[in-house]
Amino acid sequence: MKIVYLIRHAKSDWTQANEKDFDRNLNHRGLRQIPVIASALKGDPDWCDQLYSSTAKRALLTANGINGLAPTRFEIQCSDHLYLPSVPTLLKWVNQTPDVLQSVGIICHNPGITDFAEYLCGAFIGNMPTCSVVKITFPANRWIEISKDTGQLKSFIYPAQFGI
Repeated sequence: MKIVYLIRHAKSDWTQANEKDFDRNLNHRGLRQIPVIASALKGDPDWCDQLYSSTAKRALLTANGINGLAPTRFEIQCSDHLYLPSVPTLLKWVNQTPDVLQSVGIICHNPGITDFAEYLCGAFIGNMPTCSVVKITFPANRWIEISKDTGQLKSFIYPAQFGI
């Protein structure tokens, strides 16, 4: 079995009018979201063997925050390909994952992350709010076997469930 955690970055700060999208920081709400979601992930026995992140500042801050509080810590692998990715880009990323890994997390951006979650499991998600996590399992032995509607939605957690 293979498992993918799709994670949208925490709430970003829009107060700096001249700041590039790529360089946006997290706002106070985003900083409060991370420990709540990381705490919810602590009890998950399937948590990631590897965490991948967009290189955008808000995604990296989310990745580092979750990584510092989640059940397992490891070096986060970052890629520019995960900045505002399309479904084909995300599918290629997952299909190229080393088969020795059983469970991976990907932190990136909407609308791609929501579209990819729906693509993989055929469930209607509509919108992944900031700092939400979708867990999808696959009856596969190799990452290349993962494609449209091959996964099963196992959980969908988001900060509003915890009052954030």
